[in-house]
Amino acid sequence: MDETVTDVTLVFRNWNREAGLTEHAQVHPSLEALYKACLTARDTDLIDRIIIRGHDAEGQERVVTFVFQSVTVSR
Repeated sequence: MDETVTDVTLVFRNWNREAGLTEHAQVHPSLEALYKACLTARDTDLIDRIIIRGHDAEGQERVVTFVFQSVTVSR
């Protein structure tokens, strides 16, 4: 069995004075769909996490999570 990706979750964070820090997620069926979503993300959304779910060569479920940190510097 080959390694397969079953879905990819893109987690965004957004900050504004009224709502504070909020998160929302988008689930995509493939890495190609994730790539397209990253290219079309709104300027106010910061990518916080990418979670890739799938199966390894033995059919075992695997999860890989990438976590990003953003810093804004005001002058």
